[in-house]
Amino acid sequence: MIRILLFLVFMIANATPLHAFTINPSAKIGLPHPFNLSLSTDLSDSWEIGVRGTFLSPSLTVSDVSVHVHNLNLFGRYYPWDGAFFVGAFLGKHHVYAQKTDNVTVTLLGTPSTIPVTAEGIITALYVGPSVGWRFTYESGFFFGLDLGVMFPFSPSTTVEASTTDSLGTLFIEALKQTDSYQTMEADVTRNGNNIGRTTLPYFTFLELGWRF
Repeated sequence: MIRILLFLVFMIANATPLHAFTINPSAKIGLPHPFNLSLSTDLSDSWEIGVRGTFLSPSLTVSDVSVHVHNLNLFGRYYPWDGAFFVGAFLGKHHVYAQKTDNVTVTLLGTPSTIPVTAEGIITALYVGPSVGWRFTYESGFFFGLDLGVMFPFSPSTTVEASTTDSLGTLFIEALKQTDSYQTMEADVTRNGNNIGRTTLPYFTFLELGWRF
């Protein structure tokens, strides 16, 4: 990804003047990545490149499964009329964390035991997509904007791990994983995580607020 960014900088810098070079920090609210912090630069009146990511996203609960996302991507924008409207593209990687805890009943050492077990899935994928949007900038440097696009994941991977805080359950974690209750819980975690991590989705920024230096 760093090589791609350096290549874009080189190509744009050699194609456009640098008189409008700026630094633009901003915060964004959107989906499927709820909260992003962004840092971009205007290489000219027509070109902008930047990086954005989220590491403190709120957890969403779906069917008793807690889901949150870590995300990092590179983006580029072209302003064809040197105004607010732009067309762009992005390339990134996200990690979707899905977790569910439930009581699992299993016979250990000849005695039925009910043990709390947590299934945590981590869905990792690269993604790419196009976007269009608007960024409205005031003379003071303050700007706000919005954009919409489509996110296409690729090269996904999914892992699910089981854990428990029960000392006896820790010794027999493999037996717990074979129960129907745990298998159902693992399926719920995998399905809800994959719905975000491995699925083609609309990519929205409902509101971006920032400052152009």
